[in-house]
Amino acid sequence: SRYMISGGDSLSYNLYVDPTYSAIWGSGSGGTSSVSKSNPTGETGDTIYIYGKIPGRQEVSSGIYSDNITITITF
Repeated sequence: SRYMISGGDSLSYNLYVDPTYSAIWGSGSGGTSSVSKSNPTGETGDTIYIYGKIPGRQEVSSGIYSDNITITITF
């Protein structure tokens, strides 16, 4: 799980590579899935969708929650 923080509260969430929330987005290790695209035509631009999910019933205060993630893009 990932956590967003607001003051002293933390809110659990995760990121997924599919809209059914079955494959956790990560480096491809430890049960996570990475995303790769190939561009054989040499065209520019591509879209990769990442889906977020916050489990319900978490007892936290209202507020602005944030987290930092690091994305590595290799081309």
